[in-house]
Amino acid sequence: MAPIEHSEPVSDDLLLEPYQYLSRVQGKQVSSRLLDILGTVLGASQETLDVCKDAAQRLQTLALLVDDIEDGGQVRRGQPAAHVVYGIPATINSAYIECFRVLESVSNLDVNPAARMRIFAEEMIDAHRGQGLDMYWRDRGVCPDIEQYAEMALGKTGALLRIGLRLLMALTPPFIDPLDKKIIGDVPKELGNLLELTNLFSLYYQIRDDYLDLAVGGPLEATKGLACDLEEGKFSFPLIMALRYSADVSTEDIIERITEIHSARPTDRSSKLEFIALLEKVGAFDRTRGYIEIAHARLEQLMRNLQECNDVSAAEGTQKQALDMLKAALEKLHEPLRPASTMSTLALSDESTRPTWDMISFVGRISRNHP
Repeated sequence: MAPIEHSEPVSDDLLLEPYQYLSRVQGKQVSSRLLDILGTVLGASQETLDVCKDAAQRLQTLALLVDDIEDGGQVRRGQPAAHVVYGIPATINSAYIECFRVLESVSNLDVNPAARMRIFAEEMIDAHRGQGLDMYWRDRGVCPDIEQYAEMALGKTGALLRIGLRLLMALTPPFIDPLDKKIIGDVPKELGNLLELTNLFSLYYQIRDDYLDLAVGGPLEATKGLACDLEEGKFSFPLIMALRYSADVSTEDIIERITEIHSARPTDRSSKLEFIALLEKVGAFDRTRGYIEIAHARLEQLMRNLQECNDVSAAEGTQKQALDMLKAALEKLHEPLRPASTMSTLALSDESTRPTWDMISFVGRISRNHP
């Protein structure tokens, strides 16, 4: 029998290897760039901005570690997922360690202690609630409606953006968290615009990601593969558009076939292509594109509102440069949607596929009343 090895002291770096493995591979850095820009608009100090960006980025990375386990994802950022390399127990544990390390760094800040801890707790609960809803619908085969999907996305995706923004606001004069229910009176319009922009951006990003997941030859196919959400059994936005908003007597057979393919969670390309073709046939991509365009137009309007609030529309200061950067980042994200790959573009004259849900009012209401 081989002798038992005596363990050397184990450092946190060894325990955090799954987290560090993923963090070494650069993602899209969307949240980091967004916070850079919002921090400049708020006039935050570089030190405050660095702290908030670091917290948001670390939380996003550790969330991806757990998401890949819960979703059964095998690839992340073009390489094997961390749990495939290190195993599920070690990956979960590294995510826990890093989460509490972030909490520790936030708790060590000197400014506005009550607000920063409340913000951390509220947004982490929201992020897990959103992920939980996504899994609940997937595991029970329950298709949510559009508003339920939006609430999920504003938790799962939005919380990890909001936590950085809310910390920035709470740590920067006038030190206001606009979502603090104890605030009496109106929150400055600028802060409300920033919160609505962040929420709408997260919803736009999630719907866009769902859409591009099904784009044959699109930007996600090269790094993740085609129709990964279908493999995982998720109810993505285009699928919801088909099952909840396209079903009638004329599409009954098509919807039945879509449901069969979705329930099978296929991995072969031919089934995926059939699934995509059927979604297109019932107008699911037209509806999805409609909501993406509505969100994009409103984001542009919110950025114009921010220029007016900051009176920087004619100035060549850092705030105007930051808003210009935000506009450029949004256009870069939107570029793969022009043209819509193999999918049909929105037929505005077709009343059957015209968006009917008031996304903008919903996000505005959530931004005022959340959490």
